[in-house]
Amino acid sequence: MEGFFHAESKIYSSFSCACVQCSVVQAAVSTARRQVSSLLHCAPSEVTFTSGGTESNNIVLQGYVRYCIDAYGHHCSQSACRRGTVLWSSVEHPSVHGVLDAVTHSRSLATCSSSSSPPPVSGGVLCCGCDCLVSPAELERMLVAHPDTFLVSVMHSNNEVGAVQDIKRLCAIAHAHGAAFHTDASQSVGKVPIDVATDYSVLSFSFLFHCFFYGEIGC
Repeated sequence: MEGFFHAESKIYSSFSCACVQCSVVQAAVSTARRQVSSLLHCAPSEVTFTSGGTESNNIVLQGYVRYCIDAYGHHCSQSACRRGTVLWSSVEHPSVHGVLDAVTHSRSLATCSSSSSPPPVSGGVLCCGCDCLVSPAELERMLVAHPDTFLVSVMHSNNEVGAVQDIKRLCAIAHAHGAAFHTDASQSVGKVPIDVATDYSVLSFSFLFHCFFYGEIGC
C-alpha cells in the first residue's frame, strides 16, 4: 500500500512524455506489473492495466469476438452467414453478460451487408445449480449442443453468495471442444490462491485492485 499511496500523491506525469518525471512513472508501472505478475504467477508481459474491471472484461470479450470473426472469416455464404457461439454463465457480472449479450445481437460485427442475415455470433447461457455453480456436465452439454462455440466465460467467485467455480476443470472441458476460456476473478484475487501458470490455462483473467487491497474504486 505504501507504493500505491506514494504513486497516487507524488507521481504526476504522462507515461510516455519526454521528461525526467516520465521515467519515474515508467519505473513505477514496471514495478507494479512485476508485483502483479508475482501475485498471479504469470509473466509481466501478460499483465495489462486498465481503468477497472468493466473495461477489462469489455476489452477482452469484444476484442476476442472481433478477432475470431476477422481471423476465421465469418462471411456471407449464399443466404446465410457462418456463425460462432459464445457461452456464459447465468450469474455473470453485468460487465460480462451485458457485453456478450450485445455482441450476440450485433450485425455490425458481420463482414457481409445483408440486413436479413443473422448476427455472426450467437449466445448461450450456462445454467447454474442452487449453489450458483456451473457443473462440468452442464458445460459439456452446452458445448455438444453448440459445437461452433469459440469462447466460454465463467466468473471465478460469485460476489453475492461466494460460490467458487471449478475453473480449472471447466477450462479443460472448454479447451477439449476447441473453445477459449475467460474468467472474471474480481472477487477471487487476494482471497484465494491464484496460480495462472499451473492452475488456469485461460485466455484472460480479469480482476480489480479495490476488491482485494483497498485500492481506488474502479482500478
